[in-house]
Amino acid sequence: MLKKFYVMLIAIAALWMLPLSGAKPAKYIFLLIADGTGEEMMKLYLREHPASVFKTFKNKHLTSTLDASGSVSSSGACGTAIACGKQTTFCRIAMDQDEKPLRSLAYKFKELGFKIGIITDSSLTDATISPFFAISPRCLAHNRIVADLCRSGFDFYAESSLGVPKYFSEKDMRSMLISAGYRVIPGKKLRTMNPGERNYLFSPSRATERKPGTPSLGDITAAAANLLSHGNKGFFLVVSAGSIDYFNHRNDAASALREMNSFEFAVRAALDFAARHAEETLIVITSDHEVGNFRVIGANATAFHLKQKYPYLAISDRLLLHLRQKYNDKQLISAALKMVQTKSFSTAEQRRLQSACRLFREKKKLKRYGGFNPLAVEVMRMRDKRNGAVYFSCDHTGNPVITSVRGTGVQHFNNLKESSDIPHCIAAAAGYPELLSR
Repeated sequence: MLKKFYVMLIAIAALWMLPLSGAKPAKYIFLLIADGTGEEMMKLYLREHPASVFKTFKNKHLTSTLDASGSVSSSGACGTAIACGKQTTFCRIAMDQDEKPLRSLAYKFKELGFKIGIITDSSLTDATISPFFAISPRCLAHNRIVADLCRSGFDFYAESSLGVPKYFSEKDMRSMLISAGYRVIPGKKLRTMNPGERNYLFSPSRATERKPGTPSLGDITAAAANLLSHGNKGFFLVVSAGSIDYFNHRNDAASALREMNSFEFAVRAALDFAARHAEETLIVITSDHEVGNFRVIGANATAFHLKQKYPYLAISDRLLLHLRQKYNDKQLISAALKMVQTKSFSTAEQRRLQSACRLFREKKKLKRYGGFNPLAVEVMRMRDKRNGAVYFSCDHTGNPVITSVRGTGVQHFNNLKESSDIPHCIAAAAGYPELLSR
């Protein structure tokens, strides 16, 4: 009798692990995160790029990004919600409010035999992407995050540079990855990757920094999808464009738009793959949170983002150089305006520029400028407003974001309301609706 009972338990467990949906489940899953992109920033992007593939995604959901306390969320809490399906607070990485560890959807899929890929155009220690493979009570615990990365056993990682935690050398980092079974390769060797290997790619894929001849975020996404598709079970590929968030925090709309265009090519790579596997591919595009309380106030495209040659950091560094060269206020303001292709200004703008210049000289880091270079931020705000784009802060907001879905299993997203719903919907589309509850 006892033997029959155990046989029955094993049979039930086996059935529990099978896809529960009668329809064909998603086998190849892309989760693409436009970090820091709100509804209005997407509106600006579509104004500047009217032929964007984003318009082909008809299944859209307004998605709340508030944390477990109902407050404006941190990147760690946002990333945890999307990775683990549960809201948390502060900067926790894959931990709930009581610091109880959470198991991400990526780990759950890995246990089912899916191949796992994690890509970012920023750093893998970033708080938005790290909850997929790491667990930490603090988002800045980079040593712990890297250790978890090495233990994850995921099949593919890519970041813009070889992220080296504090007290480690690049040699130490490489040794850790190699010991964990990863082949560490630069972007130029992208095409040399083999399906049977664990690959760790480092290559500057940020649009504002990428050099000619190096792979773009789209190139890396396409290569990863092809690599991970060698297998019977399928894959779960997460792509994060952390660079959009970086520039939105600095109120650099021109650079943010360029990074969104880079992100679009990652989406195009997913769509190209889906065209070859139409009945088995799910593509989900979302954002972790909105930055800047951004608003679009103009209707016509101006292509202003193509005229700005310098991203925020280059503008700030040039101004710091001029400060050391003893430039006076008029010269500093003139140099800043020239870098953002703006010449004239009103009396009110002149007062703001002079105030920002004074703060820059005094090296004061104010909240209204996000702690960044006040003169660089102010001239970009001036330029953007004239082109129908306005930032009201440099911080995260509680504004909802857009989640767009296309492909197999879209019906499982019909009741999506919060970012923590996303991984549950993905699991259901793959045929495992209770996966994150197990």
